[in-house]
Amino acid sequence: IKIPNITQTTGTVKAVGLNIAGGTVTSGTSYAITTQDTAGNVGIGDTSPASLLTVGNGDLFQVDSSGAIVAAAGIISSGVTTLTSNSATALTIGANGSTNPALTIDAATASSATGIKIKSAAAAGAVAITTTSSGTDEAMTISAKGSGTVTLASGSTGDVQFYSASNKITAAGALTLAGAVAATGNLDTQGVVQAGSGNVNLTVAAGTIDAATAITLTSAD
Repeated sequence: IKIPNITQTTGTVKAVGLNIAGGTVTSGTSYAITTQDTAGNVGIGDTSPASLLTVGNGDLFQVDSSGAIVAAAGIISSGVTTLTSNSATALTIGANGSTNPALTIDAATASSATGIKIKSAAAAGAVAITTTSSGTDEAMTISAKGSGTVTLASGSTGDVQFYSASNKITAAGALTLAGAVAATGNLDTQGVVQAGSGNVNLTVAAGTIDAATAITLTSAD
């Protein structure tokens, strides 16, 4: 092992490996550097390293022989953190790793140029999720698995809005639309179909309007 800028003050050179209990670097900071006799693991600040490279007393940070980080006490960065990968499991987070993970990021597409951006804000400022792309227009798809259901606003009491507050669904299920309602199939209701004070058209291009009770058109005013 070549250890530059370290002067051995205590320790013993063994038959296999080097054990420096208190080497001193030129900056004056002391470190403990150990290689195990049998496994060949290197420990910095750890006298019994569990992996090929171990840093911190108690095996806090470990890198195995394949170059994978197998243990880390945490990652703290004040700058930009970038991960580069073209794998279908470029990033997986879960209790069992890539087996049924809670989060998977797939970057396997050869010409991948799309993604999502999550932007935080101050309290009550809302969280923004947007599509990123090298193109001008980009769609976003949200899908459940199999016959699973996609649920919006589960557990919340606020409205679900689309485009603006003039188009929304309340937590009670009331639908408000700023424009005309056009249906190509059946329009089923068990309540009242209400038109506003203006001339709002209720248009059915094909099919029928099926109501459990009479359809009443009343003024909202």
